[in-house]
Amino acid sequence: KGELHLQALVDTTVYEFDKTNLYTFFKSHEKFEKLRFIQAEDAYLQMVRRLKKFQCMELKERYLEFVNENPELSNLVPQRHIASYLGVTPQSLSRLKNDL
Repeated sequence: KGELHLQALVDTTVYEFDKTNLYTFFKSHEKFEKLRFIQAEDAYLQMVRRLKKFQCMELKERYLEFVNENPELSNLVPQRHIASYLGVTPQSLSRLKNDL
């Protein structure tokens, strides 16, 4: 139905909301409407930070930051997914990890 495909790598609970009903809820609950804007702004800023990392940081720096910020994920998530997140091939990530 949607344009986005998500695949959970660990047990996950997902909630789906009808857009029209959700907007109606936001209009009738002002505090949640404010929360929606705060979350949208946060998502935007996260996207900008990630884009800056791709533009300004070498792969080694991005990988080390990823491991430091998400130590549990580096053991749970297959290397191909980590490589995709970092914007490289699994082979490039494997070479980097061997060099480290």
